[in-house]
Amino acid sequence: YLRLWQQFGASAWSGPWWEEIATLRGRVAQVIGADPSEVALFPHVTAALVVAASAVDFRTRPRVIFSELEFPTTRYLWQTKTGVAAVTLDSPGGMTVPLEEYDRAVDDRTALLVGSHVYFTSGMIQDITALARLAHARGASCLIDAYQSVGQLPLDVHATGVDFLVGGTLKWLLGGSGV
Repeated sequence: YLRLWQQFGASAWSGPWWEEIATLRGRVAQVIGADPSEVALFPHVTAALVVAASAVDFRTRPRVIFSELEFPTTRYLWQTKTGVAAVTLDSPGGMTVPLEEYDRAVDDRTALLVGSHVYFTSGMIQDITALARLAHARGASCLIDAYQSVGQLPLDVHATGVDFLVGGTLKWLLGGSGV
C-alpha cells in the first residue's frame, strides 16, 4: 500500500484502493450470500449498528426488541438511543432465547428485532430465519449480529430474510480488525 501511495499519491483512492475495496466487498458478499452492492464496510460493528439505526423510522414504531444475551455495545446502543423504547428479553438459563419470547414481545409498535446468530457468551445458535420471519409478520425489520458466526457457519442473508446483518472478519475469517 505504501508503494501505491508513493506511485499515485492521494489519487490512489480513486483508482487502485477503490478497486481493492470493491474486491473485498465481493469476497465478503460470497461468504454471507449477499450481492456486493449490499455490503458496506465499517471500522467496527458499533459504527455499522449506528448506520443501521439511522435507516429505521422509529416515529410510529418506537420499539426495539433484543435479548439480554446480545453483546453489551449492541444493548447499550438501543438503551441510549433517543426516541427508542428498548425492550430487553430475558434468557431462561442464560444460554439462548426461545423464539416464543420474541413472538410475545414483537408487536405493531416494534420497528426492529435485534438478535444474534451465535450468542457470544454461550455459543448457542439462534434460528435467524425464524427471527426474520417473525419480525416481518408484524411489520418490523430484523437486524442480526453475526460476528460470532461469519466464517464459522454457512450463511445466506437472502435465504434468511434478515434486513441488516453485522459481523466482522477478526474472529473466524482470520482477517484484521476494521472490516
